[in-house]
Amino acid sequence: SFFFLSFPATAVCYSSFSAAGAYFKKRTVHVHINLVGWVSLFLFGLFYTLVGAGSARLAKAHYCLAAAGLVLFAIGLPGIVLGHAWGEPVAIAASFATLFSMVIFACVVFTAHGPSDTSAG
Repeated sequence: SFFFLSFPATAVCYSSFSAAGAYFKKRTVHVHINLVGWVSLFLFGLFYTLVGAGSARLAKAHYCLAAAGLVLFAIGLPGIVLGHAWGEPVAIAASFATLFSMVIFACVVFTAHGPSDTSAG
């Protein structure tokens, strides 16, 4: 659970320090970390909690690709903003990892068996 909480915590800390210092040059990094790392992972977790996954193997592959995409975005986008040549290939890899994770998530959604029983506690 620490791993899951580290993504939104990083995004909140980054945006707080950027706003406090009126430093907005890396706002694309902030937006992507929040969108991919917080909103998407929250929605994925909500789906898995409420509906469940038809295949645990697909769900694990989905999570690994989504997390890899997030980490690569957090590395590649600042590289682009700061003018480093390595930033663009890393961001492209992040885009593909995120795209493939969404395709896998679509497969998970379409193979899910229905709502899981969360009342058992």
